[in-house]
Amino acid sequence: MRHRVKNAFAITGSIISLAAHAAETPKELAADVRSKLLALSRAHDITFRGSEGDEVLQEKAVTLFDLLANILAPYEIHGERQWRLSGDNPEVGAGQLTNLALLLHEFATNAAKYGSLSVATGRLEISATIQEGELVLDWVEANGPPLHEDHEAGFGSRLEQTVGQSLRADISRDWRPDGLAIRLIVPVEMLAEE
Repeated sequence: MRHRVKNAFAITGSIISLAAHAAETPKELAADVRSKLLALSRAHDITFRGSEGDEVLQEKAVTLFDLLANILAPYEIHGERQWRLSGDNPEVGAGQLTNLALLLHEFATNAAKYGSLSVATGRLEISATIQEGELVLDWVEANGPPLHEDHEAGFGSRLEQTVGQSLRADISRDWRPDGLAIRLIVPVEMLAEE
């Protein structure tokens, strides 16, 4: 427990530092930090069984799709999902849950601001495949507004780079006419880390 709490504070400190360098106003800084911390809170909530008020909460396994469904839940319109998950659904160990949650939250936030989750007609297909010891996750947006590759590297880009390195992940983007496609490749051994 001590390790988990210490890790949470270290990550929180990193989020604040990265956001402080990128934010132009205190309001922007507060919004960015609040968004990331809420995403982490939701991600960690799904790792425990039991209801509020229980004397004992038990840790439970979290799968990739549990995590994604939790991150994408705010982007349902009138109970309709704009997103679909398919493929392999590996468990995510507690050691990398925070990093993976931050990275996927960043993808979702960008899709909600600029991509397919920013319009009612937009769609997001996420498929996951385990291939030769690696998780290959394809995040494919469609029916969103026109996208432009030319954007400044801000807080999200720096966060993605830092988290990607800690996951030993390879992240590539394809700016297609019908939407952004992201390919995330992570060694399965990193996902299982406790």
